[in-house]
Amino acid sequence: MKTLVFEGAGWSGAERSKETIGNCRIRTAFHLVDGRAVYLEMSCCDTKTNGIYDGFITDCFYITGDPDDCNKNRVKYLGNRIIPYTKESILAFANGLNGDFDAIVVAPDLGGYRVFSELGYFNYGDEFEYDEELITKRDVIRDTLYTEEKKWDEFPLCILYVDEADKNVLHYTRQRGENRGKFLINVNDENWRDNMRIVPKPDNITLADVIRWATRNDPNGEWDEALATAEGDYTRERAHLAQDMCNTLRQWKIDGERTTVLMEQMIQRCTEDSRRW
Repeated sequence: MKTLVFEGAGWSGAERSKETIGNCRIRTAFHLVDGRAVYLEMSCCDTKTNGIYDGFITDCFYITGDPDDCNKNRVKYLGNRIIPYTKESILAFANGLNGDFDAIVVAPDLGGYRVFSELGYFNYGDEFEYDEELITKRDVIRDTLYTEEKKWDEFPLCILYVDEADKNVLHYTRQRGENRGKFLINVNDENWRDNMRIVPKPDNITLADVIRWATRNDPNGEWDEALATAEGDYTRERAHLAQDMCNTLRQWKIDGERTTVLMEQMIQRCTEDSRRW
């Protein structure tokens, strides 16, 4: 069976997520029968039609390598941008673009699939190996760490994400309580709790570092949690400074280009000689 994997890019705890397909905002990249690649993103609306939540197609464009694909190479599909927010309707839409899938799956928070690579390219949902056994192991680790953090915080952050290069590794950041810092966890290690490897703190941060972190975690511009959640863990001051900077960048407009394009340009211009904090 040929399955198309979507990244769950919204809040999985939202009621709309729980009542629908597991996440209220999803996105993926995949290949059509003719070999062309497409990026697809949609969100669950507050509205319903015949008792079913509506889904709104926010982005649908061909991936050609042009930084402005989202504007220049939009898919000119027939029909409404609003479709039922169900797996069946989303599958039908993807296949209507000339896909040939049998099913779709929405990766959970620790599913390991992120459509935007840390290295600047797309990860394709039709090439991703969805591993339920690994997801179960990751969930057990998350629940354990969450319970530990409850000792220090009524609402734990439990910052955890899957390594892009090695799906067997989790990145964990503890910002409060004992043993604060960033760690690497081998999910296949039965004694993972005792064998967590600490990640050394960097001596400095460049402007390029900040922009890469922001772009990796949410290229669509939701900076409110992206920085602090991902890498701004060694000192809260640096995380806040990075966050303020990204909020400022979010307001910038250059010839009508989207913020994501601006971020790519900024990364190219910022080198190791950038101003250090």
